[in-house]
Amino acid sequence: MKSLICCDVRPQSTRYMEALALRNQILREPLGLVFTPEEAADEPLSFHLVAMRNDCVIGCLVLTPALEEGVVRLRQFAVRPELQGEGIGRQLGVYAEQFSFDKGFTRIMMFARASVMGFYLRLGYAQEGEVFEEIGIPHVVMAKTLSR
Repeated sequence: MKSLICCDVRPQSTRYMEALALRNQILREPLGLVFTPEEAADEPLSFHLVAMRNDCVIGCLVLTPALEEGVVRLRQFAVRPELQGEGIGRQLGVYAEQFSFDKGFTRIMMFARASVMGFYLRLGYAQEGEVFEEIGIPHVVMAKTLSR
């Protein structure tokens, strides 16, 4: 497997801007959605993780502390389409779990697109509740308890 670096980046940094562009390209534009000023204002409240290869962002995700103590919400998980299936998402997901645990979180939850539920099941997440619609597509709540 080719060398991959996973790390956290600060909002407004060059790597963050690359990750934001990737999130927009993969997760928003196909649905006709745009990044709003309200969303931009909330970005500094989250952790932004990226996967890089050859000094380029090829995957990203956002971790937002939830209102419930010890819980972090995983959002906006994206890997370049042409690189999916290479294990990049798995490595970034494992990194996100360790990062979250090191920050004191004991549980990760998300509203996962139903179409990628299998990916999260393979990472050890469990479905909680029924499928629901958000932004016009089926989603499901998934969660995982973190431990060493």
